[in-house]
Amino acid sequence: MAIHAEEILRTKQHMTRLYAEHCNRTYEEFEAAMDRDRFMTPKEALDWGLIDRILVERDDME
Repeated sequence: MAIHAEEILRTKQHMTRLYAEHCNRTYEEFEAAMDRDRFMTPKEALDWGLIDRILVERDDME
């Protein structure tokens, strides 16, 4: 059981590092923000760097 818990923790840390890097945030900032469920509007996700753009119409995909 302890090995499984360690692997989950290691995976969470790795994912947090990746997200922080790609969102131009510090590890600590991203970890604190995502510690609990957080629902964002498309604009908030864009501002955070989680998404690249907001599509309004299917034609926007091109």
